[in-house]
Amino acid sequence: MKIKFYKYQGSGNDFIIIDNREKAGDKLTTKQINKMCDRHFGIGADGLMLLNEKEGFDFEMTYFNADGNLGSMCGNGGRCIVQFASNLGIKKNEYIFSASDGAHKAKVDLEKMVSEGLFREDLFYRLNVLPVALPPLRERREDIPMLMDHFIERYFRRRGEDVPPVSEAVKQAFLRYGWPGNVRELENVVERAAVLAAGPIVTLADVRTEFSVEPAVSTLRPTLDELERQYIRRVLDEVQGDKQAAAKILGVSVRTLQRKEKEL
Repeated sequence: MKIKFYKYQGSGNDFIIIDNREKAGDKLTTKQINKMCDRHFGIGADGLMLLNEKEGFDFEMTYFNADGNLGSMCGNGGRCIVQFASNLGIKKNEYIFSASDGAHKAKVDLEKMVSEGLFREDLFYRLNVLPVALPPLRERREDIPMLMDHFIERYFRRRGEDVPPVSEAVKQAFLRYGWPGNVRELENVVERAAVLAAGPIVTLADVRTEFSVEPAVSTLRPTLDELERQYIRRVLDEVQGDKQAAAKILGVSVRTLQRKEKEL
């Protein structure tokens, strides 16, 4: 199998990049990517990227770590693949591209510098330091469910296990949380949950020890009724909706629980 590739360097990192618009790179295995990135026996790189076509975007970036496994968004890699796209003929002053953590915007403002004689024209298409603007995760909460599903699937597939469903309580907690550590924090929380999950569904019990589920911004203290409702939801979530088990934990009858459940 012969695949044409390119080698780009950006701010201290180097990457193998493949134009995957004809799907040639889809045939690469984890082992092959790892071997290509090996600095002793392969080409040598910090990672490998595929440039794919994607509807609604200028292109899609798929990033693999040097070990051959799928990685999250790499800023330096993003700069390099934008330059690569330009060199392929996708020439724009502003790019919108997709990666594993959502949409990214990259602005290229070197043409003005070249026209003003502030930058060498012969280096214009070779520069790989480009600004990539990415809002913090708390400002693009619509990306959180997609990212959560992506990381859940990655870590369970990596262990050769079936991907379990995620409880609604976990989804809501992820949406409320402020994510000061952005996508990397979300990925770490999901990885811990994948390790701790013992049941057929990922619940708050799997993330509670390391992850605060308090709202991102809250200056109001919950009322007693609100605390009761939150606790009932959590118990029901942990027992996967088993009302008899939940009633036993809560110390109430099933009939009382059913009545309170209607008030949730």
